[in-house]
Amino acid sequence: APVAATPWIASCVTNNKARRIAIFANASPSMDEGWTRWVFDQYKIPFTTIHAKDIRAGNLNSRFDAIIIPDQQSRAIANGPNGHYPDSLKGGVGAPGAEALGAFVDQGGTLVAFNDASNYAIEALSLPVENVLAGVSSSDFYAPGSILRVVLDRSNPLTAGYTAPEQAVWFEGSPAFTVRDSTRVSVVARYPDASMNPLISGWLLGAPILAKKAAMVDVKRGKGHVVLFGFRPQYRAQSMATYPLLWNALRE
Repeated sequence: APVAATPWIASCVTNNKARRIAIFANASPSMDEGWTRWVFDQYKIPFTTIHAKDIRAGNLNSRFDAIIIPDQQSRAIANGPNGHYPDSLKGGVGAPGAEALGAFVDQGGTLVAFNDASNYAIEALSLPVENVLAGVSSSDFYAPGSILRVVLDRSNPLTAGYTAPEQAVWFEGSPAFTVRDSTRVSVVARYPDASMNPLISGWLLGAPILAKKAAMVDVKRGKGHVVLFGFRPQYRAQSMATYPLLWNALRE
């Protein structure tokens, strides 16, 4: 007899049309954006795809409660595509878009950035967070695709529903954060101290650089906040253990 498909449920966001979520799609394409849409489709999470021109137009709070910027290099987000593209697709988010995103957060919106996109959010919104791996040579630190151990702050609401026996994230050329203003920044997940090897599977050179650095932070700004994932919580629809961290970031 046919077996009914098991429904995939994301707490508080599956079939929740009241929560207005947008996913940024750059004209300079990001594979991670496609995977994000695929995961949302599987979990039946309503969302709107937005482009750089939509962000530059501002007034984002009238349309959205949360905006996701998938993994992509900061300059690609800011500047858009190079080469032979129509003028309508050039320019990226630019300075007007950065200002609009800042206003969105200040007025109560939630901005969520994955992996390298966190660097863009830090720069564009002048967040009191620093990527300690910025500019570090690959001869000093190298983790091209590894599963790394983290320590979650179980008192933080963003960790609710995380039930995996091993607290771990997918790290692929990712940032790691240090906090410059603890009154505004909550560390949701951090790498263990130097007494414990963070590597669970894969390759890692320069582990001591990660010791006690943050892997995920929640930054207050105005009436809203910015959630920086120093990893891809929905990596190719495979890293299901970290999905709850994403669902919680999108909740009210």
